[in-house]
Amino acid sequence: EYIIYVDPVTQLGLNTDSVMEYSIGDIHRASDADTPELLPDTISVKLKDLTLNSEDSLAFETLIPKPVLQRYISQLEEHRRIIFSGPSGTGKSFLASRLAEYMVLKEGKQLEHQAIATFNVDNKTTK
Repeated sequence: EYIIYVDPVTQLGLNTDSVMEYSIGDIHRASDADTPELLPDTISVKLKDLTLNSEDSLAFETLIPKPVLQRYISQLEEHRRIIFSGPSGTGKSFLASRLAEYMVLKEGKQLEHQAIATFNVDNKTTK
């Protein structure tokens, strides 16, 4: 039900299969467990992620549909770079950093300070 509220028309490509586990209060349950009769105030949902070879948590975090993310990942695997352009404040840097983290982890490496380099290109100069 939570996934339906977050993504009602499945724009992000998330569904019940995206849920890896959920917590109800202090009780942790796998997605296939029976629903308890009484629900507390807090329910935490964990989506499938890279550990299960899934882009579901990345789609949720970036609010980019899974098919688009899968294309970006495919482009990164093939060409090792992507250029994002657009107006300031639209999430390009956030998306780039999340994709970089995803790719580092996918290659089986640790996220360390030197693992990802960030730079911006100023369109007004040649620097």
